[in-house]
Amino acid sequence: MTSEYKFKLAVLLLIIVIAGGIFGYMAIEDWTFLDALYMTIITVATVGFEEVHNLSTTGRIFTIGLIISSISILAYGITAISSFIIEGQFREIGRRRKMEAKIKKLKNHFIVCGEGKVCLQVVEELQRAKVSFVVIANNIQAFEEDQGLTLIQGDATDDEILKKAKIEDAKGLIACLNSDTDNLFITLSARALNPKLNIVAEAREEISQSKMLKAGANNVISPDIIGGRRMASVLLRPTVVSFLDVMTRGDNDVTLRLEEVKLCPNSTLVGKTLNDTEIRKKTGTLVVAIKDNETGIIKYNPPSHSILKAEDILLVLGEEETINKLSQLCKKD
Repeated sequence: MTSEYKFKLAVLLLIIVIAGGIFGYMAIEDWTFLDALYMTIITVATVGFEEVHNLSTTGRIFTIGLIISSISILAYGITAISSFIIEGQFREIGRRRKMEAKIKKLKNHFIVCGEGKVCLQVVEELQRAKVSFVVIANNIQAFEEDQGLTLIQGDATDDEILKKAKIEDAKGLIACLNSDTDNLFITLSARALNPKLNIVAEAREEISQSKMLKAGANNVISPDIIGGRRMASVLLRPTVVSFLDVMTRGDNDVTLRLEEVKLCPNSTLVGKTLNDTEIRKKTGTLVVAIKDNETGIIKYNPPSHSILKAEDILLVLGEEETINKLSQLCKKD
């Protein structure tokens, strides 16, 4: 029996005793409802006021039983409340320690700053991608149902809170609070704390986009603009949009995925042509495009004589298993 259940039971028993006292005085002493209620309350509360009317012998016996019952329930209620408070405190302490332990282990992780609808979608996507991340929010109640999340309660615009999320070791940060001002401030702070951090910021106003880019954001996303473009694309190119959704999200149990894989400097693939790497033969993945690390230019349908360089990003299409094989090749020395 949990402390919460005990507390609710104590309240229920108290209500039953009060109702029983009112009914008893009305039946035994033939009192009015108000007199019976008053007598019941002063008896249950043990405040010691005088009786409303003289009690009969039966009424006195009934009052003795009412006093004993109320004292017993009061003692039980105090125990239940104390247990409820103490257990809650211990549970909170345990939760915090568990969170702190999880945060200490984080490295090359993502930080999500926000608590609105956009933030919930971000969290859902990161969970689907099975990457490590931590959420910073003033109100963490919206995330409490999911016990798998790593949460930090606090103001994301505070440098100390960002440091608590190990921003120095983070790989990327998403600022998606409901205020452009807050997102701008987070972007400034995050860039100062980690110059190499990949920052994605949400901007609701068009005028805020350029400011966030100047503040250090790598990318600025406007939900209104993205939403409008997507609706138009669904209308004009529904099959393409459906295909891309399946490839990027893995919906409907489809095994094919569209992913990006970075070439590490010590990979055996570096310096070779796309044809010489035999990626398709060795892994089963299809190289759709290559992003040049130096120029940032994306070459779609790259020719077989394309030379792979360190830090280039390969956009590939394949199953999860084949993509994992390619990832190992891109890291292998």
